[in-house]
Parts: sequence; structure tokens; C-alpha cells
Amino acid sequence: RLYRFQYWLFPLVISYNVVCMQVCGLRHLRGEWRARKRRGAAFWLDHACIALHVAIFLVLPSLIWPVATVVGVYLLRLVINGYAVFIAAAPAHFPAEARFVKGDAGRPLASQIYTTVNFRTGICGRLVCLGAEYQIEHHLLPEANPLKMRRVSAIVEAFCREYDYPYRRLGWVEGIVKSLQVMCEPKPVYRLGDLV
Repeated sequence: RLYRFQYWLFPLVISYNVVCMQVCGLRHLRGEWRARKRRGAAFWLDHACIALHVAIFLVLPSLIWPVATVVGVYLLRLVINGYAVFIAAAPAHFPAEARFVKGDAGRPLASQIYTTVNFRTGICGRLVCLGAEYQIEHHLLPEANPLKMRRVSAIVEAFCREYDYPYRRLGWVEGIVKSLQVMCEPKPVYRLGDLV
């Protein structure tokens, strides 16, 4: 059974997280190159940002240090960022309190509320997470300004209480620990109709 090894492999998988995000982003842009009609300002801005990223993190340092050292530091940076993404996103999605729901067709609002939890951070955590600690609000209002989520949370919490939806919060460290525990004992799969 893979579950026995999952806990031990997970730290390696976390380190690969940002690499996967970059690969997915590049695949998306490759698809955009093929769809010429969709090439708008955002398309060119994405490419300019990638060129700037490569210039700042790879080309310019290679003018000072050996290429192998620059690439090694860049890869180390990706690994560290993989762990940073985990500590900012996992507490809202992985703990057992964030239900794993199957069959959410026709109930996207309930699905978003049941499958995420918020987590409490201090001042430094709010700076690092930039609103990610208000994950329920983020899932309900993905376009909202992350800096306003703290104010929005009172409204969303009142809505959840009025309509009998769960509004859950965990401590940040508690959320990380529970996220790791799920690797040992996977969450059950729920049908949304059984929860609502």
C-alpha cells in the first residue's frame, strides 16, 4: 500500500511543488502561443515577466558567478519556495476539517465552504500569507482584494452561521501539523449531499 510510504515521500514532493507550478505556467503560455486570437496585453505582460525573471535570477548572476553555482542556488530557491507554498496553502486545504467532497455539481457555494478552512496567523503570518489565511473567503470571492479579506471574513462567517454552513478556523501550526497527519491517515471522501 502506498499510504505506508506516502508520509516519508511527502517532504520530497513538497520540494517539487514550485517546479510543477512553473512547468504548468510554461505549458499554459505554450498553449497561448498557439491561440493567436487570445494574444492580448496579459499575454505579452506574462512573457515580459518571465524574461525579467530569467534575467534577474539566472542571466545576471551568471555574469558574476559560475553557471553551475547559479543554477544550483536557483534550484535550492525553488525547493525552499515549495516549502513556503506548503506552509501558506496546506493548512487551508489538507486538514481533515477541510472535507474531501465528491459530487458537488450544482452546489459550488457549499462545496467551497466545506472543502476549505481558515487559519489564524499573527502579524508576521498575515504579511507572509497575504490573505491566504482567509481561504473560505478566497474560494467564495477569488477576485477580491486579499488585503480586505479580514473585513470580509465577518460577513462570510455571519452568512455561514445563518445558513448552517461550517465556518472553521485552525491555528497556523495546528493546520500544518494536521496537514502532515493526513499523509499518514488519508481523509474520508464525503458526498456533498450528506454534509449539507
